[in-house]
Amino acid sequence: MKLEQGGIYFYSPQHPYTKGLLQSVPRLDMKDELIPIEGSPPDLFAPPKGCPYTDRCPAAMKVCDHIMPHETQRSPTHTVHCWLQDERANQTMLSSTQRGVFDEEKKGWIISICLFIIILLAGCTANEQAGKGSSSNKDEKKVLTLNNENEPTSFDPPIGFNNVSWQGLNNLMEGLTRLNEKHEPSPAMAEKWEISEDGKTYTFHLRDGIKWSNGDPVKASDFEYAWKRLLDPKTGSSASFLAYMIEGGEAFNSGKGKKEDVKSQC
Repeated sequence: MKLEQGGIYFYSPQHPYTKGLLQSVPRLDMKDELIPIEGSPPDLFAPPKGCPYTDRCPAAMKVCDHIMPHETQRSPTHTVHCWLQDERANQTMLSSTQRGVFDEEKKGWIISICLFIIILLAGCTANEQAGKGSSSNKDEKKVLTLNNENEPTSFDPPIGFNNVSWQGLNNLMEGLTRLNEKHEPSPAMAEKWEISEDGKTYTFHLRDGIKWSNGDPVKASDFEYAWKRLLDPKTGSSASFLAYMIEGGEAFNSGKGKKEDVKSQC
């Protein structure tokens, strides 16, 4: 590929020089918001003094030499991603984190990509028994392994109030209700509930036979305890506001009320 062919595109949102060069290329599709600079954008072939490309990128250096052949001071201030568009409108990404995008290094990249695709396909290919399970032993223990990406803060619901913790908690805990496929409340631990005419009192009826993981029966008092512990200022839960809908909840959490004043009873 010759640098003289086609348009030359520059992309690096963290550098004002690149911002000016971007403004000089009207056909460029800006994918991210860029930091603006004062004044009019410089001409594409007359940029400000000082090379805006890192000297660690061989591709950027060749682009720099093409645009500013007489510039000798290079300033490795940022990583640049350059798109060189050839006469067939095919684009090749050149990055300081990549090596070998020119003709003498293309072969190595092609081999590496092919090997990666082969490994990927091998990992995605299922054998004949995949999905059939074990027919010889129906009581065989089954384990579902999920990637949580990061360690949860806590599996104590009032404390682990973040996305990472809740991914696990939502698979471990069950509430009175859950949302169905239409995002409507549906029965979970509670088989039914009634709402008073004034809309201020909710009465939940627990299902029969619900138990904790250790076999102990789940009681209505367990829910009352959990809500009041969530509101207790000693717990220091950032999720306490979720129970402010209970009368007396916000006052108890802010220290202006008592636990006994929280209108939750069983």
